[in-house]
Amino acid sequence: MSKRQQPLLSQLLSEESLLQRVDPRVFDRGQSYFEGDAVVDLVDTGMALKAKVQGGDEYRVRLWADQGEIQYECTCPYGADDFCKHAVAVGLAWLARGNAAPAKATADSDLTTIREWLKNASRETLMELLAEQAENESELRHRLYTLASRERLVAGKDDEALKDVVNKAFNVGAFVDWRAIPRLCDRVSNVADLLKSLIEANHPSSYSLTHRAFTRGLAVYVRTDDSSGRYGAALAGLANLLLLAAQRQSPAQDTLGKHLFKLILDDQWDMIEFESYRPLLGLVGTKVFRTLAEKEWKKVPTREPRESEQAYDGSNFGITSIMEMLAHMDNDFDALVDIKSRDLRAAYRYLEIAELLQSSKRHDEALAWAERGHIAFAAKPDARLSRFVADEYARRGRHDDAIKISWEQFIGQPTLSHYRFLKECADRAADWTEWRDKALKEIRIAIAARGDRKANQRPWDVIDHSLLVEIFLWEGDSTAALSEAKNHGCRASLWSEIAEAREGDFPNDAVEIYRSQLDGIIRLGNNHAYDEAVKLIDRIGSLMTRALRVPEFEIWVADVRARHKAKRNFIDRLTRTMSSRK
Repeated sequence: MSKRQQPLLSQLLSEESLLQRVDPRVFDRGQSYFEGDAVVDLVDTGMALKAKVQGGDEYRVRLWADQGEIQYECTCPYGADDFCKHAVAVGLAWLARGNAAPAKATADSDLTTIREWLKNASRETLMELLAEQAENESELRHRLYTLASRERLVAGKDDEALKDVVNKAFNVGAFVDWRAIPRLCDRVSNVADLLKSLIEANHPSSYSLTHRAFTRGLAVYVRTDDSSGRYGAALAGLANLLLLAAQRQSPAQDTLGKHLFKLILDDQWDMIEFESYRPLLGLVGTKVFRTLAEKEWKKVPTREPRESEQAYDGSNFGITSIMEMLAHMDNDFDALVDIKSRDLRAAYRYLEIAELLQSSKRHDEALAWAERGHIAFAAKPDARLSRFVADEYARRGRHDDAIKISWEQFIGQPTLSHYRFLKECADRAADWTEWRDKALKEIRIAIAARGDRKANQRPWDVIDHSLLVEIFLWEGDSTAALSEAKNHGCRASLWSEIAEAREGDFPNDAVEIYRSQLDGIIRLGNNHAYDEAVKLIDRIGSLMTRALRVPEFEIWVADVRARHKAKRNFIDRLTRTMSSRK
């Protein structure tokens, strides 16, 4: 179907189509919003419906048609995944205006009507309207001011006026929440357009102004809820403009060195790349950059392992990254080791140093650092560091020492990954059978010990045999896994893994497990859950067909349909799925 032939929203949107998209409870809530006059600023652009819905917060909704279906967006927490009550309310509000008939598919939209009127309005009337609106709306005022000033500012040398435009774009309160991000981004976009014009015109202040904009933008970033990523993208655009301005203007090397150091120090999001500016820095700028870095580095205190319990504050992350970058540039491994050893509050820092030394084939030094870290954090070992030490022991033929480390790790925290690590170390010594029996025995002892403390346990502490089930599944023994789960219990997610493992040779076992899970999925009561449920039913059907149980499958589906007949969206999906199986 060509784009012109695709149905418009007016041909798709009806009360019935809304009912088909959502659970009846969601529809009822949306209807309550509509009837309570919660839908405001409803506008038909001709291509989409846009509106605000007043709920616990103000939410922005957009509805449009694409590929023969109603598409939607809502800024509420559910709007990213599900057709929500706010979208229902907007659809009902539009229908209430009498826009539902397909015959009106080519009728004028709200904006078309406005544009027609604007064509005939006098210039004086339009000027008054815009001036009045700009007086009441700061975003429009800033946009018009930037547009009105652009030609004059680009052609002239009024730096104070240009600074004022930049400053106003980033003039925000203490915190910018997600609702205000679009307005902030619009202002940044206007300033970015102005800066691009200045750069293209080779304006003498284009670099300094772009630097000002990006610096102020970074300062604002830490005070935003940019969960959409939109402001971050706008800042990345400014970072690109800053590089372009520096390339065009070639600022003094010492000035650029100072600017670049401060920017990289404050830039937690890696928007400024040192290598991109390196050709512009020259010897002078690079020396200034390095001098400032070394001066800042002297302020960083040495942190010892005994301080490992302190909360990570991240205050030295920027300068540490800069010093590591300079050491990498110089290919100075000893400098890198010194930098990383300045803060040893985490076991991972020892691992970083060990891996660095190992990469330059300084194996003895690497093992020494890893062993120091392993000892320093013996009470709270790091699995990655333990693996490094064990691997190095194995490389040297010290298999008993490697197994000892992996066993201590497993005893301290019995998990599948630590069990696998133990097997890896024991296999190297051709001694897995003994260690496997020992590990499984240890797990059962630990489970029994937890059971003995059951009277004193918290409500959320569940005694089950999930770890053993995980191990048996990993080892490919689904029979042992099923037996363990049936006799002693396991996490719900593991039952699905057991069923998948049994599908090939034991389809009836898989059917039993899948059927026991179905009602729980349906009870979630949303369209995503219904989609998962009918996929599971289809899977059960395929397995029961293989097991020559088709009549039984049909009887079971009829029972499912009867038990959940009130869930219309689920029943619709089930009907389509069953039809496709015939």
